[in-house]
Amino acid sequence: MKQNYVLLKTKGGKVNEVYAKLHDRDDVEDATITMGEHDIIAKLNLESDEELYSFYKEFNSLDGVEVVNVLPSFMDKTNEADFDDMGYEAWILVKAKGDIDTMLDKLLKINGMAEVAAITGEWGILAHAYDDEIEDIGMIALKAQDIEGVDTTETLLAFPEHFARP
Repeated sequence: MKQNYVLLKTKGGKVNEVYAKLHDRDDVEDATITMGEHDIIAKLNLESDEELYSFYKEFNSLDGVEVVNVLPSFMDKTNEADFDDMGYEAWILVKAKGDIDTMLDKLLKINGMAEVAAITGEWGILAHAYDDEIEDIGMIALKAQDIEGVDTTETLLAFPEHFARP
């Protein structure tokens, strides 16, 4: 199964409607409402590029979707720790120089980092972090920025479903 990610920017107060459509799909492993440039990030399990393109076309044509950024992953690494009970979550987009495998390993060593993926597109790396304290999520993002070779990051703070915007 090929891992892919999608960033969605919604319009006209449609974030909950789009979020619900994502959760109704079998090929969406996880979807989260975020605060940042994008409103929703979703992790997809698709078999082929054709399925990814079909997903893109479907969501790009929805009335409430302004922008769909598809981020195919070509390398994923996960931390074996259990992050299910953590209260806060963030997705961190990373622009970096250097060996991608080494960068993924360095990011994954940060306490609270659950998974990292090398993605296509502007950013290059997508990291997923969890912690009990909101301040510690910020520290995880700062530690990612301090890694040699990291040029810039953008942190998308995720909200539990009950904090979904109207």
